[in-house]
Amino acid sequence: MCCSTDQGNYLGSDCSSNYNALQVKVEKRFSHGLQFLSHYTFAHAYKYDNNYYATSPGIAYGPDDQVRNQVWVNNVVYALPFGRGQPFGGGAGRAENLVIGGWQISGTTTCGSGLPWTPSFNECGTEEDVSICRPNKGTGSFHTGAGSFNPVTHVVPFFTPVPDIVTSIGVPSATQEWGTWGTSVSSATADRGSSTPMRRS
Repeated sequence: MCCSTDQGNYLGSDCSSNYNALQVKVEKRFSHGLQFLSHYTFAHAYKYDNNYYATSPGIAYGPDDQVRNQVWVNNVVYALPFGRGQPFGGGAGRAENLVIGGWQISGTTTCGSGLPWTPSFNECGTEEDVSICRPNKGTGSFHTGAGSFNPVTHVVPFFTPVPDIVTSIGVPSATQEWGTWGTSVSSATADRGSSTPMRRS
């Protein structure tokens, strides 16, 4: 990994990222066209960014904001029993088989923990001159999560800063990248399709 900053035109390949993970996968093909796949990943990843790395690497080190600590994916595919060689319509001709044969339905669900993020603030030039724009982390804590929709600003707040969380601003040695975690995610999709080959005569 190569880190470049504008502090003395520094260019180096002396930093590294770390990724450790455990993955468990279960796959099963049942009779009558049903198959199931499930896999779970438990991971931790840390990396450097190029913000102030040349002067103080510790400030640029923290959780990788592209890696979720936990992800669980499930997929189910079921081939419908219609068409040539199937329990229903097994004696179908070619034209009929093109219509009723080869259909399958599938569904996928994905659940994952939140992504890490680092608080920052705008227009930090009046507070410091190293372009880090990160508040210092205090000793308290605050709730993160989707709040109520504001019909005036059309915004859903994720968190509200409070004075005992963010202390003095602009001390480079203290503004380390710290992992604050976003909300978990879940999604589900369903699909249907046909695997019957179409041949040109």
